[in-house]
Amino acid sequence: MEKTNVTTILNILLIVGIAAVAIILAVHNTNTTEQTTKEKSTIVSTETSTTTVSPDTAEIYVGVLTEAKTAEEAQKNNAELMDKVKKALTAQGVADSDMETMNFALNPKYDWTYSSGKIIGYEATHTLKITTKDIKSTGKLSDAAVSAGANNVNYISFTLSEDMQKQVKNQAITKAADAAKAKAQTLADATGVKLGKIVDVSESSYNYMPYRYYGYAEASAGKAAPTVDTSISPQNVDVSATVTITYEIE
Repeated sequence: MEKTNVTTILNILLIVGIAAVAIILAVHNTNTTEQTTKEKSTIVSTETSTTTVSPDTAEIYVGVLTEAKTAEEAQKNNAELMDKVKKALTAQGVADSDMETMNFALNPKYDWTYSSGKIIGYEATHTLKITTKDIKSTGKLSDAAVSAGANNVNYISFTLSEDMQKQVKNQAITKAADAAKAKAQTLADATGVKLGKIVDVSESSYNYMPYRYYGYAEASAGKAAPTVDTSISPQNVDVSATVTITYEIE
């Protein structure tokens, strides 16, 4: 009899427990439904803004190419010419830290009239990058390098310093954000709704392209060193940013 009572009590407790779990789940589902119902519609606005500025830095890429019967002679002649180029640039006020080797190569030259190719000499190339904050001096520095022995000016890159990039990027982002907010308000007015709070902001892209000038190599090809400094006027550069803002609709 006592065993039967214990079994009955356990069964009752089990039933009560199951009922309690069912009640908890029902309450949870009700809360979830209420939260879903309370979710508000949104307006998403995306705008891109471009800021145009004058470059504050120039990078001049000059090269020295030498050819000789032996690899040693080609390398030696190249080193002598590049040393003259560097000294000429130093005389123009360029610091050693603003002259950087970008590429050096020493390769054999082949005569392919033979089936397997025959080495007929060697070619050495050395590319030097010159960085200056004096934009107006780019022509003068290019002329100095060519006069000293550089036989190739690959291009001149007009760019922005790191500090200028940060400053202009912030301006572009601010303009894009203002434009995105104005667009969102226009959309709200046009559809007869009211903007609520901002629920998300993101910057999806940042674009900046330096301006490259190739005209010096074309203008100086086959000509003697100029008696007057070459005048180079760079174009402005564009910096763009895209901002997306999401608003709740009240």
